[in-house]
Amino acid sequence: MKIKFYGTSHGGSEMGRECQCIFVDTEKGGYFFDMGCLASPKLKNDSYDVNKVKGIFVTHLDRDHIAGLLDFVMISTIRHKDMNFSVNLPEKRGFDAIKSYIEIMNEPFEKERIRYSVFTEGEIFDDGNLKVTAVKTDHLAEPKKSYGFLVEAEGKRIYITGDIHHTLKDFPNIAKEALDALITEGAHFEISALFEKLKDCKAKKIMVVHINRQDEKIPELLEGKDRVSGELYVPIDGDEYEI
Repeated sequence: MKIKFYGTSHGGSEMGRECQCIFVDTEKGGYFFDMGCLASPKLKNDSYDVNKVKGIFVTHLDRDHIAGLLDFVMISTIRHKDMNFSVNLPEKRGFDAIKSYIEIMNEPFEKERIRYSVFTEGEIFDDGNLKVTAVKTDHLAEPKKSYGFLVEAEGKRIYITGDIHHTLKDFPNIAKEALDALITEGAHFEISALFEKLKDCKAKKIMVVHINRQDEKIPELLEGKDRVSGELYVPIDGDEYEI
């Protein structure tokens, strides 16, 4: 399993950083977790076969997590007619928005090649290669929905927090279990508070993305590497990690 970071910024793009877009690549296919930037040209630049993309999973419907999704669906509808993947959304209004735009453009709404689902908490996906379990977070107030994802494939377990509450009250308990990687955001709280939560983290690799106040927070993260038991990274766009 490899993790490629196509977007590592927070609510807006920064120098060298676009909005959140995480790509998990396996021998049998690739899967996106959030798509806050245009993903199709990034795959093309990497000479990646777009037909290998098997799923897209969205933590929540904020713009910086879905801005590239409509473009990806449209490109798949118009140009790449051999693509076959699922789009997994936390709220029906996301599906409605995509469907409405495709109809406005007078393009066919694909329901077989591109399969849409609206998920709730629990196991939401298992194609025999990769399994995804959604865990609700408190980043958004009801009735809006926000989630993190446990991703399991090729004998590896990674957890992607998505955006979480500014108090960190919903920081995932699963971080205390054996994980090959934890990908956490770093925007909605102080880094000192994050380190308090990471004291009990058993992940082999800890990757912090979605960081605001980068000139202040990134040096603080790097200086605190010895405060965690796993390897701590602050990925930038284009970084790839073997898990």
